[in-house]
Amino acid sequence: MTAHHETPANNHPTAAETESAMTAHEPGTLGARRRKISSTELALDLRTWTAAMFATFGSMLTVYGAFFATADDIAKGAGINLNLWTGVGMIAVALLFALWLAIRPSGVADSAGEPGSR
Repeated sequence: MTAHHETPANNHPTAAETESAMTAHEPGTLGARRRKISSTELALDLRTWTAAMFATFGSMLTVYGAFFATADDIAKGAGINLNLWTGVGMIAVALLFALWLAIRPSGVADSAGEPGSR
């Protein structure tokens, strides 16, 4: 008694084989190797500049709200130190952008070493 194995009529890969082949080469997936991000690429990433701007203005508002807010400023905000809490929120957003940049680096591939590139 022999086991009968059916082979597909065509030699196309199965969906699972195609999926595993794609994830092995896509950046940002578990199967992909991490490449080193250049300082130029990091400087040109919009998330870097966004995080820097939120951190800068958030720090300024936090310092102003913590040390220089007057009773009149707090009264204008219905008893809430809006400068302080807005600054803290902006720093939190800056940290989220920086975390996003660290977890998911730029997806731009370096084509200098690929065959057929100019």
